[in-house]
Amino acid sequence: MKIMVGMGSIDDYPAFVHAGAKEIFVGYVPHFWMKKYGSHQALNRREVLYYNVQIGSFSELMILSEMVKKYKVPVSIALNALHYKKECYEDLFEIMESCMSLGFSSFIVADGDFLKAVFKKKIAGLEMIVSGEYGEINAGIVSEFEDNKVKRIIFPRQTTIEEMRELVQLHPNLEYEAFALNEKCHFTGAYCNSIHCDEFCHMCKVPFLMGGKERLDEISDSSIYEEEEPVTGFSGCALCAFWDYWKIGITHLKIVSRGNGSQATETDIKKVEEALIILKQCQSKAEYIKKMKKTLFPRGCSHNCYASSLPERI
Repeated sequence: MKIMVGMGSIDDYPAFVHAGAKEIFVGYVPHFWMKKYGSHQALNRREVLYYNVQIGSFSELMILSEMVKKYKVPVSIALNALHYKKECYEDLFEIMESCMSLGFSSFIVADGDFLKAVFKKKIAGLEMIVSGEYGEINAGIVSEFEDNKVKRIIFPRQTTIEEMRELVQLHPNLEYEAFALNEKCHFTGAYCNSIHCDEFCHMCKVPFLMGGKERLDEISDSSIYEEEEPVTGFSGCALCAFWDYWKIGITHLKIVSRGNGSQATETDIKKVEEALIILKQCQSKAEYIKKMKKTLFPRGCSHNCYASSLPERI
């Protein structure tokens, strides 16, 4: 399983590669898009300007292209707004063409109508990845994606292990990506109208708890919540699910990290890489989880994992 990590600044590319990232995705918002649409028509679900969360110029994209040639770790471009107005399509295709001119041929898309428009274009060399924000994924949708040469499907956060297993078995020729770390969310991304902007706290950052009073008692005295430094898995963790991911055929592990601190993201990548090393050394799921927790969380995990908060799910 390959580590897929989000990047907010091209300065982080070498460090993320050295930490163990096997693929990287970025947002790219050219000046003409901001001038024409502002933040009212999101390009990649990051309507943010005041900190490093996406690439903002073609010259940066050119520099990144040269780094990709050197380090050989591919980069995908996120065009994953939930919905684009039809009048945006030509501008979107212009952005895609400019990216492809530099060797970036892989794009992450969430808008189903725009995805169909891309299929109709039949652009040579294009690799499409279906975003986890696309919505519920079922056998019929996956079949359509396979027929249209989609490269990979990112499973939404709420997809169960069993649902993943069934779809992978039905369509084994596709790549499949599942969430590994960060941003566990009480919303279904495809229906979330929260804006990631400069002025407001993101809704996925609003504290929440699932599991009732027993879960509250479990974590209420945990000193890990008082740490000043970022804690791996604090905002969402699926490290315990790696054994199941591996067994059912998940090919990529997603670290949500655009806008996170560079050092925190490096730490996340290294811990996921360590977890994969431990995974290869173990003979059972129980053995893997025991060794992984002992190695990566000597003071205890964050208790905010996808698995324990959704017992009927991952």
